[in-house]
Amino acid sequence: MNSIVSDILDLENEYGHSELFNGANDENAVLDKLGLLISVMRYIESGTEKTVRDKALSSITNLINAHALSPESVAFILYLESPENDFKFEEFCRLYEARSKEDSAVFRAVYYKLKYEEAYSNLHMFDKYERINEKYIARYGHEAPDVFSGRGAVYTVIVGGYDELHDPLYVDPELDYYFFTDEPEKYSSSIWKIKKLEFVVENDNTRTQRYAKMHPFVLLPDYDFTIYVDGKFTITGDLREYINIFSRGSGMLCFPHPERQTLEEEVAAIKEFRYGLDPMVRNELDEQVDAYRAEGYADDEPLVDSGCIVRSNHDKALNEVMETWWNEVLSRTARDQISLGYSCWNRRYKYDISALSIYDNKYLDYCDHNDR
Repeated sequence: MNSIVSDILDLENEYGHSELFNGANDENAVLDKLGLLISVMRYIESGTEKTVRDKALSSITNLINAHALSPESVAFILYLESPENDFKFEEFCRLYEARSKEDSAVFRAVYYKLKYEEAYSNLHMFDKYERINEKYIARYGHEAPDVFSGRGAVYTVIVGGYDELHDPLYVDPELDYYFFTDEPEKYSSSIWKIKKLEFVVENDNTRTQRYAKMHPFVLLPDYDFTIYVDGKFTITGDLREYINIFSRGSGMLCFPHPERQTLEEEVAAIKEFRYGLDPMVRNELDEQVDAYRAEGYADDEPLVDSGCIVRSNHDKALNEVMETWWNEVLSRTARDQISLGYSCWNRRYKYDISALSIYDNKYLDYCDHNDR
């Protein structure tokens, strides 16, 4: 059997449809049906004469309404044919929405599942990290509740002029964009809504920034979910797509650290990158890790790069984790990546991780601090 047909039939079986052979007597008739679908997709993309395009699209619409093209089959072919064409994706979402909300949901789920599999299979840089791969595999394949629905906001925080403000290159009209700073008069933007930070840790820009980073439910209480992005990044892609592909039901979605796996490795990197680090702080870092180990904390979950975090404002357990994280930053060192994993472990909170490097993906572009 043709491998494409076989793959689609497997998906139909997984999601509970059996439509691909409806109205078709053999595999050749099925391939003709899929060929028509591919032609329609190419017509849409190429700008073929409107009457020709409309006629082809009408044929596909009739097949969908006659339950002869399942949402799984259309999602599969769309993914193969042009996975980055948002217009086609929305067009077929509309067609299945007209048939039923359940079919529209299946279409989206299969499409994003295929994109997730691609991202996972192409993740060569993590091949040697078996524990991370095991976490991806364990979390993959489960139907996840939509915890990031409703009203969303993207926000960034710059304190003490540490970074330049970078306007997003991709703007989602359904999201609001906020920039929090202690010096609002120094910045301007046509995209970010500039807000003055009301909570300031006196003579401590780092902890002031950390407070805002850790308290989206305080800064933006009217939103259902938030996306925090470090000032060192420019938004270059659709963050909703990122969420749809990698969210697995937790109230927090993070990027795994692309280089380090343990707290000891993170501390060593901090010391190496910051040659002038106060010897007292160096000792405090070691003492912090020793304290966590003494409590029983191990590196069972991947170390997080906290430069981009998606969080639900309605997850009370997560908000408690954020308070724990903040207390760790207040009472120990301000190096927040050291204490995030511990804070989640301490509160028995399981976060989701993506299968991407935060420094090599289509959603964020690294700009370095203050463009230096």
